[in-house]
Amino acid sequence: MIDYFAYGSNMWQLRLEARVGPVHLRGVALLEGCDLRWHKRSADGSGKCDIQPLPDGRVWGVVYAIPDEQMPQLDKAESVGNGYTRETNVIVRLDGVLTAMQAYRAQPSHIDPSLRPYDWYHALVLAGARQHMLPIEYIAAIERIATVPDPVAERGARERGAMHSR
Repeated sequence: MIDYFAYGSNMWQLRLEARVGPVHLRGVALLEGCDLRWHKRSADGSGKCDIQPLPDGRVWGVVYAIPDEQMPQLDKAESVGNGYTRETNVIVRLDGVLTAMQAYRAQPSHIDPSLRPYDWYHALVLAGARQHMLPIEYIAAIERIATVPDPVAERGARERGAMHSR
């Protein structure tokens, strides 16, 4: 099993399981010294979540134990080699204990601070934050993120439909 720290749309367990199969929830965790950004350039042209170093930053997320054989599916979903890099020693506070996790970070070549998330992606991140009852002020900060509508209406409708059918 691999401990994985999800801080974006994969916080929502149903989305993660749709991508890789069954996972085991370990709990809510805090990554200190980083900030949540929405600047990872996606193949669809929008901004996706990323964690960037910031001395006073704090990123809340969810830790899942994922069977080793399911990680290639997650690597594929996270575009490893084309946007994200899987890091193996991200230190988070889980149940009060500093613990090493795996997490994805945007490759520098895929960072564009001018990007905004599509509204449906933003809704997935919010769904995960609410599902795991992250701190109310953290959820409020996510709610304030500016979004843009997906120019491909079918994709937005498909993602919203999948979100409600899972």
